[in-house]
Amino acid sequence: MADAWDVTRARQFFYRNNEGLPFEKWEKVENFKGSFGPIELASAGFDPTEQFVGSYRVDIFPQPDRKLRFEVTNNTSLESLLYGAGPEYERDYIPYGGNMRQRYIWTEPAEVS
Repeated sequence: MADAWDVTRARQFFYRNNEGLPFEKWEKVENFKGSFGPIELASAGFDPTEQFVGSYRVDIFPQPDRKLRFEVTNNTSLESLLYGAGPEYERDYIPYGGNMRQRYIWTEPAEVS
């Protein structure tokens, strides 16, 4: 997910928002919307993780050790598979097609000049 289309856009947005500021003043970015349409499908190629996750949310937090913590979250459901036309329910109700929540977390060195 670290190189997914909208994660890259979120990273670029983060750096633009913090441009010219000392690292200690960098501000987090939360709720950056990652969608999944034709561009993202083409970008995902044969990456099954990106294809499965579909749309997601990106949060980026500066860390004291000059790293960035990325959190990508998503809820996969029958409703999302059917682009909002189907029902949404928990897996304990019906195990097939129910909500499945994913969270991907990683850190990477901040690009500090």
